[in-house]
Amino acid sequence: MGKVVELRKKDEASMSGTGYCMECKHKWAAVAPVGVSVFTCPQCGTEKGTWMGVVEPPGDRWECSCGGQLSFITRTGFDCARCGL
Repeated sequence: MGKVVELRKKDEASMSGTGYCMECKHKWAAVAPVGVSVFTCPQCGTEKGTWMGVVEPPGDRWECSCGGQLSFITRTGFDCARCGL
């Protein structure tokens, strides 16, 4: 394995998880600043890499009364993915 080089600023928050390429289906360990959701695939070089599965950014988050933390913003408000309310 090669040398790991730190590319981010020391005070910049980052997330890590499994990267997945929608072009060639390659999976890899990915690290990126909070908010980045599209990556260059290290295998095929396309800009079709993304996070695989649910990504939980650091920090506080809203939680539904059912305990669900995954919500969708719609035209009518927030919809909880767990209970649907």
